[in-house]
Amino acid sequence: MQDPDDWENWISKLEIRLTETCSMIDDIHNSENMIKNTLGFSPNASLDIEKLIVGGHSFGGMSAAYTAFREERIKAVFGFDAWVWTVLSKI
Repeated sequence: MQDPDDWENWISKLEIRLTETCSMIDDIHNSENMIKNTLGFSPNASLDIEKLIVGGHSFGGMSAAYTAFREERIKAVFGFDAWVWTVLSKI
């Protein structure tokens, strides 16, 4: 089990999630092909990238909050039982 007070360990994992999420946002924003083919949306579907929301459960919820704090393209965040205590004092 990981030490909940090991800030450096948690921040390294959050940075990985930040990078992955930003990459996905870039891919969606820059490619209509991804929206329709990779994500499997209807050919008539469109996304309003200006209203981007991220969320998650547990460490995913903390990852969403951390990413929203660092990524200005994210406009809202939700977390289900998010681990905010891991970084609450740091943000």
